Amino acid sequence: MIDTHAHLLTNTQLREIFPPGTALPGDISQAELVRLGNVCGVEKFITVQSQESEEDTETLLCNAVVHAQVVGVIGWLNLTADNAVNQLNQWLTDYPDYLLGIRPMLQHMKDENWILQPGCSPTLREMSRQQLCFEALVYPRHLKALTTLADRYPELTIVVNHAAKPNIAADEFNIWYRQITDLALRSNVVCKYSGLFTEANRNSKISLDAQIQPYSRVLCDTFGEDRLLWGSDWPVLTAAAEYIHWHHAAKIQIKRYLGQNAVEKIFGGNAVKLYPIRAGIQNHHPLPSQSAYHQV
Repeated sequence: MIDTHAHLLTNTQLREIFPPGTALPGDISQAELVRLGNVCGVEKFITVQSQESEEDTETLLCNAVVHAQVVGVIGWLNLTADNAVNQLNQWLTDYPDYLLGIRPMLQHMKDENWILQPGCSPTLREMSRQQLCFEALVYPRHLKALTTLADRYPELTIVVNHAAKPNIAADEFNIWYRQITDLALRSNVVCKYSGLFTEANRNSKISLDAQIQPYSRVLCDTFGEDRLLWGSDWPVLTAAAEYIHWHHAAKIQIKRYLGQNAVEKIFGGNAVKLYPIRAGIQNHHPLPSQSAYHQV
């Protein structure tokens, strides 16, 4: 099994993400991530950027080279920068097989149409040419623009992170439903089945599993067994639940709506097909001479 969405964070970085007053987990090291995954039968991980910096991406790529459990990285890049295309290709040269996609943090942007500006076009076209995924960290309010993007770049694979972070706690189902079902009609759009527990109401008498059930059903109905990817969103997940809880709940809900064969696809098979990885058998390359390894 492959966890397609895990972060390597410091305590300070995690504290900035967690709601005020939320206790930090005791251990957020990569070793702990691997241990938790292995308990659930998860053997491989894709690590995802958390900082809006090229240095963060470089660190994750260096880390992936020397850790066999990490089969790829989703990085960050300023898509509008003059050197964006060159930087993209430099990473692909320095770290062949490891850079799987780019994730601009659209959720932080006030302009919901930022990604549609002409300045992003050269980088998006190069990503499409290089078969890199565009990882969309968005809220439901961004989905209309994302639909336009999918139509504008039909050869670009768009991966919606955390099902577009529906506001489950406030029961804003209808707002999300209309937008996500329209977006799912585009065959170049894939969705990560992740992050749902953290969007639910942790103080409700209704269990987290029950709260996410209608959202799970929509995702299964619209994206189907071939366009969903499971991810933990660890350690952000720990603000709401333990790794094993989310893993177990996700398997139950996917099996309920799509069957056992779909579980095998969504928990690994689809990732191998979508991303340019050979999970568990890829060759690990020596570090490029111009890059220093930093332990994450």
